[in-house]
Amino acid sequence: MRSKSPSHPVSGRVNSGPLRSLVLSGLLLAAVIAAAVPARAQFPEYLLPPGQESGGSLRFGPGVTTIGDTTFISFTIEPELAFGKLGVGLRIPLLFNTDTNQIRKVDWDSSRDYARLIRYLRWGVKRDRLYARIGELTNTQLGHGFVVYYYNNNVDLDYPKRGLQFDLDFGEFGFETLIGNLGRQELYGGRGYVRPLQILDKPIPVIRNLTFGATWITDRDSRLSEPLNVVGLDIEQPLLHNDLIDLYLYLDWSNIADCYWQKYGHGFAYGVATDLRGIMGLFQVGAKFEMRNLSEGFRAGLIDPLYDIKKDEYMTELASQPATRGWIGELVGTVIGRVSLRGRYYQVDESSAGDQFLMHVDATRLFPMISLQAFYTKQGIRTGSDIWKLNEDAMTVAEVGYRPYPFMSVLMRYTYSYVFDPVLGDYRTQERVEPRVEFGFSW
Repeated sequence: MRSKSPSHPVSGRVNSGPLRSLVLSGLLLAAVIAAAVPARAQFPEYLLPPGQESGGSLRFGPGVTTIGDTTFISFTIEPELAFGKLGVGLRIPLLFNTDTNQIRKVDWDSSRDYARLIRYLRWGVKRDRLYARIGELTNTQLGHGFVVYYYNNNVDLDYPKRGLQFDLDFGEFGFETLIGNLGRQELYGGRGYVRPLQILDKPIPVIRNLTFGATWITDRDSRLSEPLNVVGLDIEQPLLHNDLIDLYLYLDWSNIADCYWQKYGHGFAYGVATDLRGIMGLFQVGAKFEMRNLSEGFRAGLIDPLYDIKKDEYMTELASQPATRGWIGELVGTVIGRVSLRGRYYQVDESSAGDQFLMHVDATRLFPMISLQAFYTKQGIRTGSDIWKLNEDAMTVAEVGYRPYPFMSVLMRYTYSYVFDPVLGDYRTQERVEPRVEFGFSW
């Protein structure tokens, strides 16, 4: 069970401090601004203007951050490069203790601290015929997301994991794979699928791309009393596919395998999804609506953004999880490379776990001199006011910046996340407030 950071007690109330209220108000404002413009179905891993195949950015600069009761002077260098389908993300963090005038030792006392300098390497983007990514995994999904939905292996900023995704689509069949941590045996699995009607000599209208898929995911983490095993089946039927629109129906079924001391359950979902593409690539917007029917002892989207730090709690809660029905609504998109938005709400009729909310906004290019970025996810929502309460069911990163010059930004970043405590043997919540000056270049 996680404990709250003793140096940053968390009450779960929005009005517990002026800074927190300001940050959450900024999140809401950013969401309203971004929702007023069209959006995109596949969140790009690196935003490039339409028609541009290569580019890059370099962000660096000094700042101040507080971790626990200790203040550090920070200097972070973050290059991000794209050469056609090849993408590279680097991060070099340097923290200097203001009391000792020494570099933070915990950042550089093991070999994996040096490995984290490479945030990721990738080839292509999700849904390309060939997609590969190694390192930091964010917003990871398999299939329609009924088992793995926006998984994030980088919840601990001090000890980020290095994972792997590798997808191949041969037309008639293909597969998606996921390894959450290459450093030790934890979460891994994948999804295979087949389009049997594509092997016929004569194409069949409408149902030619009918797809059947199967998913298997396991977690052998020692934190779990028993290994987790999840299997799933899915069907997808595209209805429209052209340069302007994709529209498809889908059905998912999944089951969590029983262990010797606990019986789990199964569930199914059906939904409709669409991707709309603007003329000349000016905008793209995607939407999804899904109905779910879950038995006792089953949780849809079990492998979610907070899974790595809450997996043991999830498995314990499944023992008393009642049968539920609910729906999910989702909107994702971008417009001319200036604003990106992902919003998702999961409402359940009856559940001890409560509703779930996720939001990701990037408006760094919307205004000439102001930049806004925010990621926020929250679980255990039972009333409307619960959505914005920061507690151990929440995680957020929010940043507001002012650009006096195109290459320079004055930023304030707020992070509410988790850090592994070796004494407790588990994760605890952690807050960081980091003002800094940043120099950035794009090409």
